[in-house]
Parts: sequence; C-alpha cells; structure tokens
Amino acid sequence: MHIKMKSDELKTLKDEIKELKIKLEKISKEKEEWFKKKEDLKITISNKIKEIKVIKSSKDKSNIISQNIKNNKYQLKKEIEDLIKKAKQLNKTKKEIIQKLHLDFDPSELKNKLESLEMKIQTDAVSFETEKKMMKQVNELKKKLRESVSISKIIDEQNTLSKQIEAKRKQFRELIFKIRDHKSQDDYEDFFKSSKEIEIIKKEQEAAFNNFIEKKKEYSIIIAQIKDKINKIRTIDEKEHDIRREKLKQKKDEDQAILKQKFRNVEEKLKNKQKLTTEDLMIYQKTNS
Repeated sequence: MHIKMKSDELKTLKDEIKELKIKLEKISKEKEEWFKKKEDLKITISNKIKEIKVIKSSKDKSNIISQNIKNNKYQLKKEIEDLIKKAKQLNKTKKEIIQKLHLDFDPSELKNKLESLEMKIQTDAVSFETEKKMMKQVNELKKKLRESVSISKIIDEQNTLSKQIEAKRKQFRELIFKIRDHKSQDDYEDFFKSSKEIEIIKKEQEAAFNNFIEKKKEYSIIIAQIKDKINKIRTIDEKEHDIRREKLKQKKDEDQAILKQKFRNVEEKLKNKQKLTTEDLMIYQKTNS
C-alpha cells in the first residue's frame, strides 16, 4: 500500500513537471519574442534619432540662411529709409532755393517740359513757323534753367536718389519673396513628426521591456517549481532506497538467524549421532566455509 502511494505521488510529480516544462517552453518563446521586439525597437529609435539629427542640421543651416536674408532685409529697409530721408531733405532744400530766388516755376517741371518740346521737334512733322515758335520756347526754358543751376543739380540728385530708392525697393521685394519661400522650407513639421514618433516607439519599447521582465520572472518561478518537484522526487527515491536497503538488511539478518538456528540443529544432530540430511550437510558446509 505504501509503495503504491509513493508510486502515485511520483507519477503525479512527473506529470506536473512535464506540464511545467511545456509551459516553460511557451514562456521562454514569449520572453525571447519580447526581448527581440525591444531590441528591434531600439534599432528603430536609433535610426529615427539619426534622421532627426539630419533634419535638425538641415533646419539649423536653413535658419542661418533665413536669418541672413532677414538681416539683409532690415539693412535694405534702413538704406531705403535713409535714401527717402535724404530725398525729402533735397526737396525741402529745393523749395527753399525756389522761394529765395523768387522763381515762379518748378525747375523739375520746366526740365520735363523742355525735354518734351525737344522730343517733339525731333520726332513730329511740324511746319517751319510752328518749329520756330517751339524753338523759341525751348530757348526761353533753357534760359530759365540756367538761372536755376543749383536747382537743376538738386533735381539731378533727386532723380539719382529716386532710381536708387526704386532699385533698393526692388531688392527689398525680392527678399520678401525669398523669406516667404524659405519660411515654407523651414517648416519643422517633419522634425516634430519624427520626435513624436520616437516618443511613441519609446513607449512601445518600454512596454516590450516590461513584458520581457514579466516573462523572465514567470520563467524563473517555473524553473524553481520544477527544481522543487525534482527535489521531491529525489527525496522520495532516497527514502525508497533507504527503505529497500533496510528491508534487505532485515531479511539478511532474518536469514542469518534462521541459518544459525539450523546450524545449531545440525550440531545437535551430530552430537546425538543422528543421521544428517542433504540440507543439513549443505547448511553445515555453508556455515563452516
């Protein structure tokens, strides 16, 4: 009965170990899968960081260019403002001279009128009388212009300034367009998108790592359970071995006692000169050997 109980216990333990080993294999596979996922995500994050560094480097360079364009814009704006200020000052000086010389005409208008008349004489088909009248007007205009040489110089300066201002304004407008174009190129959407992706992947990696740790703990628990059951089997085997050894010793002792008793019986027969049987002879020989 005792042996049957021990046999059943051993079978139960072995079956439990078998089940635990199947479970262990499954957990081991899951554990390795989570570890692999963690490592794969680690590589993905590393690649994303490289990408974001390239994007940032590109954006930083672009920002420097953008800042240089803006600096040029501010410089041009100041130059235009200075030229306009100078033009206003020249206009003020021109008006003061006209007032001082008591001129009843604006030299700039006079000059324009003169240029118009000269162009008309050169290009239009007019009669001789008309041409004479026009030439007379030209001479009168030239005379008036000579009387206001200082004004003419100012007008020339104003014309030069006007051209400079227009040229600067053109450059300014071109820079505005450049800034707009650069602004669209400087969009940090890709940078922020990659940054958000990295944060998401980091959370996935953290989850994968936590799952790996959890499976590792489960793995260790099952290993401990298997070891515990193996130790129980070993303990049962050792006890069974001790019991068998004790039984063998007990039987040996019993056999020795029986043999001694039989030997005494043989000696008694010899003493009484009784006839010995074959068994008696064998016992006598075995005892004395």
